[in-house]
Amino acid sequence: MGVDLKLNGTIQASGAALSGPLTGTYFAASKIKTTSEGGLAVQLTNKTGAASVKGSIVSLSTSTDNAFKLSAVDASGVVGVVYEAGIADAAECWVVVKGIAETLFTNNVTHGMYARAPVTADTDEVAGSAVGAAIPASTFNTDVYLARFGFVLESKNAGTLAKVLLD
Repeated sequence: MGVDLKLNGTIQASGAALSGPLTGTYFAASKIKTTSEGGLAVQLTNKTGAASVKGSIVSLSTSTDNAFKLSAVDASGVVGVVYEAGIADAAECWVVVKGIAETLFTNNVTHGMYARAPVTADTDEVAGSAVGAAIPASTFNTDVYLARFGFVLESKNAGTLAKVLLD
């Protein structure tokens, strides 16, 4: 059987259908790209009311098309994690929606925990910041487990970014 295509380097493409580079293991187009951490990011409009904070957990805006807001306490609709810091409100911002995302936690986390939105019962709940928790023996009909959006991949201290494998 013959070889149809053999590549010994990087691929680069440009043109009307592709506005960014397709190089090595990274892909970028006008509204979607892969991140160096291993995530899939899309561009959405920042409607948090402030400049973006890398690692913030977000939900879809209910007042603006194609936009995100910080995930509220007791939210179960986390759609992604902000990839860029300092992007002004109402501007386009990269949000990781699948794969691995560096996520901001309010508590110390250990690899193997699950990542979830904060709930009122937490002592350190902050809208837009994740909480890490041990996986319960039974996850069925557990309200806090329903706020899960991924699994923690590394151990880190509270207030820092830890890698999460998004659901």
